Amino acid sequence: MQLLREKVRDAEPELPRDAQKPKIEQVSVDDTPILTISVFGDIDMAVLARSATYLKDQLEKVPGVKKVDIGGERKEVIRIQLNPGRIVSLGISPTMVRDKIMGANIDMPWDELENDEMGATLRLYGRFRDLNDLKALPIVRLNSGRVVRLNEIATVRRDLAREKVRVALSWAGPITNAQWTSRF
Repeated sequence: MQLLREKVRDAEPELPRDAQKPKIEQVSVDDTPILTISVFGDIDMAVLARSATYLKDQLEKVPGVKKVDIGGERKEVIRIQLNPGRIVSLGISPTMVRDKIMGANIDMPWDELENDEMGATLRLYGRFRDLNDLKALPIVRLNSGRVVRLNEIATVRRDLAREKVRVALSWAGPITNAQWTSRF
């Protein structure tokens, strides 16, 4: 296993930049899945994802359970759709908007405070705690002095990440392409 880990580590620089870090795990016959649970329904996908995550957390607390995987999960993301006509009329570039969002979306240690009695770390919290905080983000101050906020030049909403994996359940035999398309 150690030799395998070293070989994989040596090959990592050759992987594409956006590839996930390889994970090596020793398994045995005792590690085969013994239970598969499907969570599905005619409800919002975000609700299903949260339910699956909750179920995973609960199953991982059961003594003897080594691992719980979720298939087909889509994480919640924030989508920002710029209004091209609006940003052009205000003289704002998409790059300027991106830079403002990235600059405000930091969460890092700011400084350390130490004296004889105590030591503490101050933290600069810049990550958006609420969707409305992001919508209210100041982007630019116009010559008139008016501040243009993100929600004036873009639609900002919660969404689900792009689908990468699709999991289906069928108790009536294989699912055909026509059924797949019409059902999902």
